[in-house]
Amino acid sequence: MFFTIFTGKSVGIVTTDAVVGASPAAAYAHAAYRDWQSDKDMPENSTCKDIARQLIEDNLDIQVWIYSTFSK
Repeated sequence: MFFTIFTGKSVGIVTTDAVVGASPAAAYAHAAYRDWQSDKDMPENSTCKDIARQLIEDNLDIQVWIYSTFSK
């Protein structure tokens, strides 16, 4: 990611899963449990950040998020 930003390009995530889903989150977050996607999913008195919060607060270099779900 650093090299891409250094050359003046944008960095983003494109996925067919939720942006805070386990697969895309592996690129930018660290969580002990894959379902800790938001505050409501966290145990009480946890000192960890949920996945969504890590995306917003800790990854300022990610400039674009695109996700889509398809249904038949």
